[in-house]
Formats: sequence, structure tokens, C-alpha cells
Amino acid sequence: MLGEINAILPSAVTGAPAGTNSETPGGFQEMLGDMMKKVNDIQLRGDQATMDLHAGKVANLHEVMVAVSEADLSLRMLVQFRNRAQAAYDEIMKIQV
Repeated sequence: MLGEINAILPSAVTGAPAGTNSETPGGFQEMLGDMMKKVNDIQLRGDQATMDLHAGKVANLHEVMVAVSEADLSLRMLVQFRNRAQAAYDEIMKIQV
């Protein structure tokens, strides 16, 4: 679970040293888009696990709870990232030139 969360975050956010990311740098928009896609995939997995539980396809409730908790945590992380980006933008807009 922690590995997937670290996969969502770019190295600039996680504090990983520069050059450890094997991907080519693409810009903020691309990074944000990738993060949103990964969070969406995790949300869909959580939803699918819940539907499988209701259908009786899953025997282990623990797996469903982990998938749903992971989806919740990833969405909360994305919202906090958005809040921090908005706060940074607001601070930049307050700068007088």
C-alpha cells in the first residue's frame, strides 16, 4: 500500500533525490494528470472490491477493507496536494511587482 502511494507522488514531493526518477520530466500539468489517473485507478479498485464483496466473490473482508482504505487515503492525499498548490498560487498572486 505504501509503495503505491509513493508511486503516486512525484520525487519532488516525496523528497527523493533528483535523478532517482526514471521518467523524463514533463511538467506540472503532466505530473498532476498522472497523479489524478493513479488515484482514479485506486478508487476504481476500491469500488470493484466493494462490489465483489456484495456479490459474494470475495471471501476475505480484510482485502476489501484494505482496498477501500487505500482509496480513501489516496483521495485525501490528492485533495491536500490540491490545497497546497492553491495556497502557493494565492501567495504568488499576492506578490507585488
